[in-house]
Amino acid sequence: AKFAIDATTCIADAVRHLAEKRLTFVCVVDPDQDDRVVGMLSERDCLKWIVRADSSAFFSGRDATMEPVTRIMSAAERMLSLRHDTTVFTALSMVQHKIWRHLPVLDDRERLAGVLDIRKLLLELDGGRTDDKGM
Repeated sequence: AKFAIDATTCIADAVRHLAEKRLTFVCVVDPDQDDRVVGMLSERDCLKWIVRADSSAFFSGRDATMEPVTRIMSAAERMLSLRHDTTVFTALSMVQHKIWRHLPVLDDRERLAGVLDIRKLLLELDGGRTDDKGM
């Protein structure tokens, strides 16, 4: 799936997936837990990791890019997500003071059901206008 990667995926492959799919984030799912979302990897997580990885790789001598993505992802408890029955207004109020552009939508078993693009939602609510009178 475009917006999901396996929890055992190495960091290098996860970053490659983000780049190839032109994504700013991806959900991390655990196949041993019925593909339950266990976290999220964002561009920001990758950038923070790059800064730390230089020094840790230098001192340890190991290839940090081969570590599992779970080492650098934001755990599910720290990520913002919606339930499949969340209303539009609830979703908008959740991101009102956040910088999130996309929100994973989870089903009752904590599996990825879809992704809500906040920008597209706002454009839709504004009648789809993209001129200076719209959003």
